[in-house]
Amino acid sequence: MILKSITLENFRSHRYTQLSFNKGITTIIGPNGSGKSSIFEAMSFALYGISDYTIEELIRKGTGRFKVELTFELGGNIYRVVRSRGRRSSGDSVNKLYINGRLYAEGSKEVNKRIKEILGINHDVFLNAIYIKQGEIDNLINIRPAERKKIIGEILGVGRYEKVWREMGDVISRFKNKLENIKGQLSRKEVMEEEIKEVKKEIENMERELNRLKEDCKEIEGEYQNKKNILEEYNEKERKYNELTSKIDNIDNRIKRFENEKENLERDLESIRDRMDILKDTEMNYKRYCKIEEELKNEVLAEMDRYEEYYQRYKGLDEVRNKLEKNIEDINRKMKEEGVGDIQLEDVEKKIDVIKRRLKELEEIWEKLSELENLNSRLEEINGYIEELNRCKEGYLEYKKIDKKLGELETKILELEKLKVEKKNIKSAIKKLKDEISKLKEELKPLKEIEEKIKKEDELENKLKEYKEKFQELNSEITERKTKIKELEEIIEKLSKAGNKCPLCQSDIDDSKKESLLSKYREDLEKMENELEKLYEEQEMCRKEIFRLEGLLKEISSLKNEYGRLKEKERNLQNKLQELDKYSKELQHVNNEIKKYIDAEKEKEELKKKKESLEEMYRRYQTSEDYLKGVNREELLKRKKELSEVVRDYNKERINEEREYLSGELDRWTDIKMWIVDKREKEKELNNVLNEMKNIKKYFDHYMNLKEKKDSLEKDREKYRRDYERYEKARAVLEDYSKKYNVDIFNLIDTLEKSIRVVEETLKTCMSKREEYRREIESLKYDSEDHNRIKKEVDEILNNLTSMEREIGEYNGRLKSRRRDLKNRLEELDKLKELEKEKEKLERFIKYLENIREKVFSKDGFQQYLRKRYTPLIQRYTNEIFSEFELPYHYIQIKEDYDILVDEFPVKNLSGGEQIAVSLALRLGIAKALCSSLQFIILDEPTAFLDEDRRKKLLDIFKSIKTISQIFIISHHQELEQIADSTIHVTKRGGISYVSQGIT
Repeated sequence: MILKSITLENFRSHRYTQLSFNKGITTIIGPNGSGKSSIFEAMSFALYGISDYTIEELIRKGTGRFKVELTFELGGNIYRVVRSRGRRSSGDSVNKLYINGRLYAEGSKEVNKRIKEILGINHDVFLNAIYIKQGEIDNLINIRPAERKKIIGEILGVGRYEKVWREMGDVISRFKNKLENIKGQLSRKEVMEEEIKEVKKEIENMERELNRLKEDCKEIEGEYQNKKNILEEYNEKERKYNELTSKIDNIDNRIKRFENEKENLERDLESIRDRMDILKDTEMNYKRYCKIEEELKNEVLAEMDRYEEYYQRYKGLDEVRNKLEKNIEDINRKMKEEGVGDIQLEDVEKKIDVIKRRLKELEEIWEKLSELENLNSRLEEINGYIEELNRCKEGYLEYKKIDKKLGELETKILELEKLKVEKKNIKSAIKKLKDEISKLKEELKPLKEIEEKIKKEDELENKLKEYKEKFQELNSEITERKTKIKELEEIIEKLSKAGNKCPLCQSDIDDSKKESLLSKYREDLEKMENELEKLYEEQEMCRKEIFRLEGLLKEISSLKNEYGRLKEKERNLQNKLQELDKYSKELQHVNNEIKKYIDAEKEKEELKKKKESLEEMYRRYQTSEDYLKGVNREELLKRKKELSEVVRDYNKERINEEREYLSGELDRWTDIKMWIVDKREKEKELNNVLNEMKNIKKYFDHYMNLKEKKDSLEKDREKYRRDYERYEKARAVLEDYSKKYNVDIFNLIDTLEKSIRVVEETLKTCMSKREEYRREIESLKYDSEDHNRIKKEVDEILNNLTSMEREIGEYNGRLKSRRRDLKNRLEELDKLKELEKEKEKLERFIKYLENIREKVFSKDGFQQYLRKRYTPLIQRYTNEIFSEFELPYHYIQIKEDYDILVDEFPVKNLSGGEQIAVSLALRLGIAKALCSSLQFIILDEPTAFLDEDRRKKLLDIFKSIKTISQIFIISHHQELEQIADSTIHVTKRGGISYVSQGIT
């Protein structure tokens, strides 16, 4: 793979950078932070689309997106990769791959896939192969073999497998803990089965009790129904009684209502008669009032409405006339006071124009004066900056010198920081290991006790076996004794019932002989029963011992799992103790390395303090220099001369005095002009008003005559108002009665007299009906006390029935609860059975994981395979490259423990320059082993931390490398230009990286 070119647009600090690459050595020179490494970050992103930075960090500040374009050659084909990202979303990205100018793949996933196929390696391997970090060359030789093995393993990616091995150990431990948890849960299975039997038995008992309660409830229901029938008869009588009582109440209400109605009718009749009398007394005056009202409304007021508009208009015009005459008089007075009583408008306007022209001339002179003052201030400022520049020049140059020296120290401090970080990580790892070791030791305290208990397992099993055999023997003896006791009891029973014949041998026996035999058999029976009792006691003791031994063995069985887990932790403890020892040695080595660089920080602090003291002088010099670049002093002096000729002897005070006087005069003549214009307009308006008043004067006079007639009629109307109002009120009341009874006013008296007669007849009918209902109530013979007694009896029975039904309900609830409990326990038992299956699967899976962990990811597994596979390759490529250096040595050997021999001699026997050659060959050999098609390599600050002799030797070696077509060296040392075929200079100004490219 040969790099051809790369283009960066708004990537990191690069605004637009375009570079082409040739074969040979290319040095990239520039101060720290100038953007050198960003070029190769862009190359990595172009190939694999990933970065250690976020997209936001990759996009240059102040822009919305970046673009990188990389062209390379491989296998005779030209490949071009284009990638772009914006701030918005993944949908805003561009990913394209071209082969020989034709689009080959598009989209992030597709391009990533094709790049990996073309190069044959992933991102991590690619970076490990092509990118050689600062200090990595020198480290490979100066460290111990074990550390060299670790570093080469990290480059090869072996460390990932060791990490997986450790992580799998944690995973297996979690699965084992889960297995122990399952075993703990399964210990409840036997208890659960016993509990299920007890619940089933309890449910059967509850069902029997429930059936009994239901029978009792049925008997009470029969008694309740009988009493309920009697109560219903009483309820029917009560209903009829209440119905008749309600009817009587309704009739009483109707009687009361009709009596009220009669009273109201009589009262209304009297009122109507009074109002009819009023109508007769006031009718004549009422008609006179109405006639006057009609004349006012139809003749006088109507005529006045037609002339109202002229009347109002005339009054308004009269007010306007008075106001205009007063305004004209005020204007004449003001003009007389100003002494311009007879002046014309045209003369006033000429005076105003003259004043305005003079004010404009003064304004122009004022602006020139202001410009001249600003110009003088700026020239004084320029002279001040020239003096500042000369005064700060020496401090500025000293600041630049210190800044350059700090850049060189930064490289050393960077390595120191890396070492400090490594030290911190090692300390953190040590602390973590110590905590884990302490925790493991605490967890392992019960191990010895458990071992002692497990050792007793065989002894306990033998004892258990002995006791079980003894238990069986005792059981046989008990059975034998029971049989003999039964036989003796039968003999005694037969002998007791027998006559003079022996029941066994049928020989003749007398009573004494019979009693003697009975006594003997009874003694034998008692003896046998005593022996049986002792056997039972001995068997019970044996059973207890068996139960105790089985408990101990069960405990040992459960402890075995714990013992296995603790033994695994014991092995883990040993591994962690070894790891702690390894980290302690690494910490000692890092501390020794830190001592080498400790002075760099002190020197940096001293220089920083000196730089800070010069910071103000440096800033002032830069500010003065930047300011003076943007000014032309000669042009400013020329302009000053031009302005001085224009303003002559004028000053701002003189201009202000004249401007104030002219402004006052301008305001005065402007007011006079306004008065003249206003007077002319008002005189014209007054003339119009007088003409209009003259035209409408006759209409105004007619309106005033009508007003006098109206006042006379209103006076006559007032004489008849009282009789008019009495008539209207009486008429209104009679109309209300007319609407109420729906008859004409003059028929009201006859209608009300007739209605009173109808109401009196209805009252008689209602009283007769009330007496009839009272007789029916007496015939019912309803007794409320008997009714209440029956109600109480029914309520008592109902309460008993409800109480029993509630008890049945509670029983049903408890029964349902126990059935649900049984169902839950059965479900839990099913789950425990499923757990048994899961336990078996988990045991097989743990065994499978342990097998993979040890055979694949352990140090003796794939890690060892990778080292065995790559070590010969590294050695071969190292020797191929080493042979190009033209040194008096022939063969580099990498031993199994990663010690390095050169022609059978330790590498430390070589000179400093020769050691660097071996180290570079080894690092390039590792790169070639990772990627055999590798044709370019990037070295970041390869001369850092090297003494003068080693640095010169390394530069000579670079020129002799032929195996690798392109070598890119990133550095801030100018001396590397002497070995370069082409040089790229990178600088940063204003936060933007600028690149210049040349061929040496």
